[in-house]
Amino acid sequence: MTASIRIALAAMKHEYMNPDAPAAEHRGDIEANLARHRFWLERALEREAHFVGFPEFSVTGWIERPEYALPLDGPVVREIESWARRARVFLATGFVERRGGRLHNTCLIAGPRGRVGVMRKVNPIARELRRFTPGREFPVFRVAGCRMGVATCADASYFETFRLLALRGAEVIFAPHANSLGAYGNCRDGWFRWRMENWPYFTRTCCVAVAGMSCAGRRARPRAGEAVLKYCSGGLVMDWTGRPLARLRGRDKREGLLAAEIDLAGLRAARKKRERTFNAGAVYNRRGGWLWGAY
Repeated sequence: MTASIRIALAAMKHEYMNPDAPAAEHRGDIEANLARHRFWLERALEREAHFVGFPEFSVTGWIERPEYALPLDGPVVREIESWARRARVFLATGFVERRGGRLHNTCLIAGPRGRVGVMRKVNPIARELRRFTPGREFPVFRVAGCRMGVATCADASYFETFRLLALRGAEVIFAPHANSLGAYGNCRDGWFRWRMENWPYFTRTCCVAVAGMSCAGRRARPRAGEAVLKYCSGGLVMDWTGRPLARLRGRDKREGLLAAEIDLAGLRAARKKRERTFNAGAVYNRRGGWLWGAY
C-alpha cells in the first residue's frame, strides 16, 4: 500500500464574463477558468503532487442559470479529464452541473485512467437551495493509493460528514470551498482561523486527514483593472492528529498554492489501534438521521 500522498491545493480565482451583472445573469468565463486551472496544475506538478485540488465552483463560478451549467458528458469535463490522463495525476475541481432539469454543486475527481467519480454537495446553504438540488450520497474514491472522500464547503462544517466518510474507509477528505467570511477578515488568515475551530476535533475523533481551500478574490499577481471578487482565499492540510501540515498565510485574499505530504502509513497504524471505533454500522440519511445497522 502507498505509504504517503503528496497533495497540492490551488486557491484559485475564477472569472465571470460580467462580474457587475445581477447574480442571476452571471456567466463563468470558462476559457479563462480552464487556462487558470492549467497554470496552477503545472505548478502543482513541479511540486511532484500525486493529487491536485481546486476550489468549489472554480470552473464555472457560482451560476444559477441552467444554460450556463455543464453536463458531465460535455467537452469541458472531458478536457479536464484529459489533463489528468496526460499528466498521470489525480485532480479534483468544482462546477455547476446540469443533470436533467436539475442543477448540482458538483466536485469531479479525475485520474490517469479518466474519471474517478463525482460528489454532489449534500448540505447546500440557504442561497444555494433556491436553485441547487442536494446530493444524497457520500462516495469514497481510490485516489493515488489512498481512499478519499469529498466534503464541499458546508459539508465540511458537519461532524457527521467526517464520521460517515471515515466509517466508509476514507483516509483523506478533500474539502473545496468558496467563502468570503467577512466576520473573519475576508482573508487567508481568517479562513485558517475559521477552520481551526472544528477541524482539529473532527480529524482527531474520526482519525482522518483533511485538505481544503477556498476560492481567491484576487490574482496571485494583480492586474490593472482586475475585478476583485468577494472570496477570501485560504488553504490548509491537516493530519489525523489535528496538526496543520501546510497552510496559506496572510491578511490578503490572493491566489496561492500549498503542498504537503500526508503520512498514510501513520494514519493507518493509528486507525488500527482504534479498530472498534470504525466497526459501527451507521449510514447518515438526510431525512432520517443516523440509521444503525444499515451500513
